[in-house]
Amino acid sequence: MPGTNDMTAGPPRTPPSKTPSLKEDSPRRSSLDEEEMKVIPVVFLSGLEPAVDRRLAQQAVLKQHRQELGVYDYAELAPSTRLLWNNTLQMIVRKLGTGITATVYLVKILIGPTDLPRFTAVKVTCAAFSTDLAKAELGFLNRIRLANRAHPGYDHVAGLLSSFTIKSPFGFHTCMVIPLLAQPLDKAMASSLPLSLKKKVIAEIILGLAYLHDECGIIHTDLTLGNVLVKIPEHIPAPDMLLTKEAWIEIATALDPAQYVMAVDARVNNDTVRIPITGDQPLQVPSLEAISISIVDFSSAYWTTDLHHDIIQNDVTRAPEVMLGRNWNSSVDIWSLGHLAFQLLSGMDATPMPSAEGVPFDDNYRLASLRALLGDYPEDFLQECPRSNEFFNEHGRLLYQPLINARTLEERLETIFPESAAEQALCAAWLRQLLEIQPAHRAKARNLLGHAWLRGAIKSELSFEHPAGDSEAGAVST
Repeated sequence: MPGTNDMTAGPPRTPPSKTPSLKEDSPRRSSLDEEEMKVIPVVFLSGLEPAVDRRLAQQAVLKQHRQELGVYDYAELAPSTRLLWNNTLQMIVRKLGTGITATVYLVKILIGPTDLPRFTAVKVTCAAFSTDLAKAELGFLNRIRLANRAHPGYDHVAGLLSSFTIKSPFGFHTCMVIPLLAQPLDKAMASSLPLSLKKKVIAEIILGLAYLHDECGIIHTDLTLGNVLVKIPEHIPAPDMLLTKEAWIEIATALDPAQYVMAVDARVNNDTVRIPITGDQPLQVPSLEAISISIVDFSSAYWTTDLHHDIIQNDVTRAPEVMLGRNWNSSVDIWSLGHLAFQLLSGMDATPMPSAEGVPFDDNYRLASLRALLGDYPEDFLQECPRSNEFFNEHGRLLYQPLINARTLEERLETIFPESAAEQALCAAWLRQLLEIQPAHRAKARNLLGHAWLRGAIKSELSFEHPAGDSEAGAVST
């Protein structure tokens, strides 16, 4: 298979005990000599039950979902591991994040094409998920890269730089080379970012969604704070100097090297050995004064041209049409954006978890919370939903009313903007365009920047007009 490394398992290189040198790298070469071809092999974890040190259990990097499913068919790439692909030699610096289907690493390109950045990220999928889901994700990432570079949202969606595969005893692992980004957004930014920067972040997410929906024909379906990452600026201030992006990454990774947090039993050359595992260490941009973002992770994406019924989104942000079994389309991303914006503004969920003991956070609870927040469900919407009779009577009232936070959206926003009734009213009017129960009535991403609440948040050439032929599969569904 072209671009595939058929590697045998071997022990990882011992991490350096000293802080790496910060000397300037020699000019990058585009070819390898014989000695450099001797790359360090990848260590592949076996399906054995991991033996976790109790002291490190709280820091376990294997996600709970992986443990429950018994999924250990992924490549654990130790720091300093070399990977060779397409005449490019790269070195693993540290792990950035761990998910259910893949792990993302920070890598340094040692030798290879000069059009690749010195530092990139590589997303390595689990073998069990590689065949279908990884192939689909590669299709989405390629569309993102090629659709329309002139669109103002192009720079706010992370596309594909390159891809290759590596082979393990479990099968093939797809490796996606993607732009290197810093930390994800989180609820703590509600208190650390001024309102002007929150609006800028929200505006850039809107640009990214407009690009995905209008130019790429892609529905993200998993738009959350964790899937919106902070960009690393081209220049970063430091005491008495201005660092380039590459220089800052060199220093940041040297001062905060990969941390080993646990060990697991692994099969290496037919022997069971203990393999050290590093923890997730996303880069942390030192200042957010010039924050800019990019949308990532298209492992759950769909095409707008298809008709969809699948269960998508997480429990907190799931749209009502998804819960009630109705067809859905790109408007689910607008619904997710409404929840994300509320989290970024308040540091809280729009539909918080139950406070009363014994109350399950199920579809009924979420539907009741949304009714309290947004008002009654439209009759025509309920008639279109196959599961509506499981939760509502013939008058559109919930069959079971759990104990919930009964405040409306406007009442919730009063605590966010206690000193500005005008700001609260404008924000509420904008959010209600997104958190509209009837999907057909939700605003399009391309039109959201034209609202008074976001006016001036960002300079953009994005047109607020509806293009001709504005339709997609599932736009009208029963």
